[in-house]
Amino acid sequence: MKKLLILLLILSFTFMLISCGGNSGEEANDTNDSNQEVNSEVIDAKYTINGSVMNIESEAIYINALDTSNASGAYLVKISKGTIFYDESGKVIDLTQISKGDEVEIGYNGQVTKSLPPQITAIKIQKILKAR
Repeated sequence: MKKLLILLLILSFTFMLISCGGNSGEEANDTNDSNQEVNSEVIDAKYTINGSVMNIESEAIYINALDTSNASGAYLVKISKGTIFYDESGKVIDLTQISKGDEVEIGYNGQVTKSLPPQITAIKIQKILKAR
């Protein structure tokens, strides 16, 4: 009886480890080639923040989030290999076509750090308005 109980515990523990260790699917598509054909529809992210681009770096964009019910102030938006950029019409572009002052919509997975400024990792970045 003891051996059966131990065997069941080991199997349960192994099952938990296997189910928790898989890829979530977001990491599986980790390539973003600027010439890559992407579905004609803009990716729809569950969480979004709109803001004005304050600064652009190779792996991050600093935005000033517009006053909304869920976000305001400065945010550091991390750019991953899987981040896809869109222009106002939904056409795929690259980071070089985003400019300081552009208004953008950032799609992300809902995770926000408690740091200052808060940090998010972008799934998609779409221009809303060009800088004047």
